[in-house]
Amino acid sequence: MFDIKCKKINCEFNKDCNCDAKNLEVSKSTECKTFKPNTTGEISHESKIGQPAFRKNIIVECKANCLFNKQSQCIANGIYVQTCKNKDCPNCLTFKPD
Repeated sequence: MFDIKCKKINCEFNKDCNCDAKNLEVSKSTECKTFKPNTTGEISHESKIGQPAFRKNIIVECKANCLFNKQSQCIANGIYVQTCKNKDCPNCLTFKPD
């Protein structure tokens, strides 16, 4: 996985709309299970979503019935995560039904 963009502003792993978690887990319902509320006080700004990726390798474990899910790992070149509607959880928007 090359690029993970995230608009979940209050997540500890969101660094200027790039996810810096070492590994990511996406649930069957496409929810990002790696989400952790920000306790550092740093604020990520949604306007920086265009920033380039600052790392090249991450393993994304995926349980969703998705076109990019191969043996429980995401094989997309990148994913885009955004806050769910009417919920606080972030969701993978790269999801394509298999």
